[in-house]
Amino acid sequence: MVVRDVLGGSVLVSVLALSGCGGGGGGDSTADDGNGTTTPQTVVAGSIGIEANTRVDQDTSDFLSFSSDPSIDSPLNSDAERQLLPSSVVLGGYVSADSGARAVGNPYDDYAMDSVDRYSIALAPGDTVRVQTFDLATTHQVRVVLRDPSTGAEISSDSTDPTTDPSNPALPKLLASITLPSDGSYTSGNYSVDIETDVNDAGPVRYVLTKMPFSQSLTLSFDWPRFEFVPSEAIVSMQTSGAQGVAALSALDASNARQLDDHHWLVQMSPRQFSGTVERQDATLNWVSALRKKSGIDRVTPNYVMHSQAVGSPQTAVNEPLYKEQWHYGLINVPASWQLAPNGASSVKVAVLDTGVFKSPSAWHPELSGNLLVLPGSDFVSEPYDNDDVNTAIFGSLGPDDIPADPGNAVGSNVFHGTHVAGTIAGDGNNDEGGTGIAFNASLIPVRVLGEGEVDP
Repeated sequence: MVVRDVLGGSVLVSVLALSGCGGGGGGDSTADDGNGTTTPQTVVAGSIGIEANTRVDQDTSDFLSFSSDPSIDSPLNSDAERQLLPSSVVLGGYVSADSGARAVGNPYDDYAMDSVDRYSIALAPGDTVRVQTFDLATTHQVRVVLRDPSTGAEISSDSTDPTTDPSNPALPKLLASITLPSDGSYTSGNYSVDIETDVNDAGPVRYVLTKMPFSQSLTLSFDWPRFEFVPSEAIVSMQTSGAQGVAALSALDASNARQLDDHHWLVQMSPRQFSGTVERQDATLNWVSALRKKSGIDRVTPNYVMHSQAVGSPQTAVNEPLYKEQWHYGLINVPASWQLAPNGASSVKVAVLDTGVFKSPSAWHPELSGNLLVLPGSDFVSEPYDNDDVNTAIFGSLGPDDIPADPGNAVGSNVFHGTHVAGTIAGDGNNDEGGTGIAFNASLIPVRVLGEGEVDP
């Protein structure tokens, strides 16, 4: 989708949803307000697509609850009250044993209690559901439970352990998985999956739940994909240490090996494995894949080349105090993208079609103000669904106007969805406060299309 703005040129559009936005739409270049005054209008055209089989935890985000029924947290509640997921899914979720606020003195930086998430997922015997957490705090733990949908009885369970991973005590255990037994006790159908927190824990935990066919799950990874690495070298983690580990290592087709610690070795590929028709990098990746199938091997990765990202450099924007809370940026390779595009997308314009953005009596949100490009006529919300009258001096008059500010929502005092989306896209990464956007130097064009109440049919 593109927006043709009154300044000319094209901009990228980020949207939540638009009712009735099929193949396109449009409008006049100017509009009369009834008093003889014309206002330039923004014309929107295009279509919206959502990636298949991606979901979000629907009771996430404080006041925006999936169900108001208090029995939703009962282990025996019906599947009709659970969030139904497709047979293959990648879902981002959130749980917290309590509610509170981070110590940043910001009333909008709070989190809500959500001690359990409940899902219904189609499973066949042998299918596995995986949950990966991203919080390294030692007090946070997540338990994943597979239940019989008819009785609520537990079939299997697993837990993350932020303090230690039994298979590698030096690392936290951030991945939990549950599998529907294939011993003939269970048949294919919808099963209940619960994501629970320990009631004694404090603070929020983010997670990604995945369930897909086994062949696809083998290639699923939340680690960095193919980046620069040293050709013909690999980091090998052995299942055992000492003499047994050395014996297993000797069976590998490697010309040299250097021990890094009890379990990890830096190994080099034998020169005879190179082929004149295969690039050196491709040959290394083929070799790494072969090593992963060897007996006694726990994990093999290429010897990736890492570059330091100095605090405060414009390439990283990691000087922002809340950057450490933006755990998902590593998941989608944002730090790597900053190295590839260090200017923060300074030449890009992004239009955000959503609820508008936060505005105080004196200024726009400080994380957005430096990048905002406010166009005339960019508040499209019609009068029946507009709540600008909570303060017309800040938000403008009822109905379409020139101020795409978000006046808040009756659902909750801190539901500023458009501000969240805009901040993720292009929040200021060089102002030493808050977090940072992905394209932290891009121009943001806020377009308010979502108001209060129901959506026009």
